[in-house]
Amino acid sequence: MAVWSCNPSDSGVQISPSGHVTVSQAPTSKKQIQIKATIGGAEGFAYLVLLP
Repeated sequence: MAVWSCNPSDSGVQISPSGHVTVSQAPTSKKQIQIKATIGGAEGFAYLVLLP
């Protein structure tokens, strides 16, 4: 199973253990979020842009 994280961690974005992304609060300005998945020794990254 993958281990998920996002940066910045206080972005209002939550990631479930299955990888489902939920945005709990709208940003006041454009914000770029980096999402990272780690499986074993492999890492993958995705970027999400939140708009107000």
